[in-house]
Amino acid sequence: MPKFSSQRRNKRKFHGNRFTSKQRVQDEEIVALESTSSGSGASSLHCQKEAEECSASFQKLVTNTQEGKPKPEVDDQISEENSPAITGLRFCDMEVLSSVFAQLRCGDCGNFSLLLMEDNMKRKGCASTLRLLCEHCGWKHSFCTSKKQGKSYEINRRLVYGMRTIGKGYAGARKFCAIMNMPPPPTEKAFIFNSRVIGRHVKEIAKESMKKAGQDIYAFKNQCTASEAGPFNCGVSCDGTWQKRGYSSRNGCVTVISMDTGRVLDVEALSQGCKQCERHEHLDKTSLEYQTWRAEHTKCKANFRGSAPAMEPEGAEHIFQRSVELHNLRYTEFYGDGDSKSFSRVKGVYEDAGIEMEKKECIGHVQKRRVGTALRKLKRENPGLGGKGKLTDSQIDKLQNYYGIAIRSNVGDLAGMKKAIHASLMHCASTEARPLHDHCPTGSASWCRYQQDKANGTKLYKHGPGLPLEVIAKLKPEYI
Repeated sequence: MPKFSSQRRNKRKFHGNRFTSKQRVQDEEIVALESTSSGSGASSLHCQKEAEECSASFQKLVTNTQEGKPKPEVDDQISEENSPAITGLRFCDMEVLSSVFAQLRCGDCGNFSLLLMEDNMKRKGCASTLRLLCEHCGWKHSFCTSKKQGKSYEINRRLVYGMRTIGKGYAGARKFCAIMNMPPPPTEKAFIFNSRVIGRHVKEIAKESMKKAGQDIYAFKNQCTASEAGPFNCGVSCDGTWQKRGYSSRNGCVTVISMDTGRVLDVEALSQGCKQCERHEHLDKTSLEYQTWRAEHTKCKANFRGSAPAMEPEGAEHIFQRSVELHNLRYTEFYGDGDSKSFSRVKGVYEDAGIEMEKKECIGHVQKRRVGTALRKLKRENPGLGGKGKLTDSQIDKLQNYYGIAIRSNVGDLAGMKKAIHASLMHCASTEARPLHDHCPTGSASWCRYQQDKANGTKLYKHGPGLPLEVIAKLKPEYI
């Protein structure tokens, strides 16, 4: 039966032939990319020769595949030579990472069928083992999210180090991981092991740093005095700190810092308790078990007996006594706070050498103790002294800062220092209706903005709330 001219068959779709192997398509795509990126003439000729040998159907398929493949965007400003390498750790959302892998081809079959999974049985704390799986061909690859350091992983040790740095332990690490929706930290046993390893290495690094700091000061003093023999005299700042506030801490630390370089020269840690001693406290002192443990317990952590405030003088005395042996230096200038009791314990350390130690006050401690602490105590003892428009905490902080500026600006000039301190009190107590700037320096170069406006003929300065006259009368004996 003849066909009608209006009847047309649908065009047959191309479903592939013997030249359309997926692996060959992938090889041709790789060769095409290499020839495009490198610009090599030999690679281009090789591709052209293989394309001529293939059938027309294969050439159409390769062309369509390369045209449909998205080309990566190239940033002209960033090249392979100057692009920085990515290092360090990042917080990464696993859903975002999974979506990124889902957009990549499988290395074996070339399909977009990669699935990211986690192997929970191989997880070690915050270090997870991830696995890439191709749902089409079954290809898989496993990798860990952290590098290994000895028996532990870097991410776990960094977590322990971070928690110990901010004064937190295993409970703090668990809470942090829970809030951040992360896997739990290592077990408590592993946490303690990592903490001890980090503590041991930190102690070694601290000793090396303090040794280098002492050597630098010795070399500097030796060069200045043109002498070959030591020991040399230098000034240090000595202060103590405790684990808890309120003079109830069982652990404390005393630090000595060089006034020449600002680097730590020595540290003394003091503790009133020892965990091993507390665990064996219930045993009979005459029993064989206790006697055996006592003979093996040679490194007791409890190296101090007394109150928490007495730790600072005790630690300072130990540090000053070993200064010559440790660094071949004598700490002859003692910089401390006004109420420091350490100076009375260490002032006679170098008497055998005929050297008298000199005590010097730290301006920061003076303004904190002499003004800040004293005014807060005065406000606490006089209920009507504080409140809005009177002696507030912000006003105390302002007076404290002005006090320190007045001292630093008049070093060596006692009369000028007293005048500047008095002027700072009147300046802070002034109001718009009652200016008290008569003691402030005059002229356009004055630190007082009121006197600057007066000299320049402007009205830019605006007074604060100030202080009433009865409050000023209470403050004067403490401030001046």
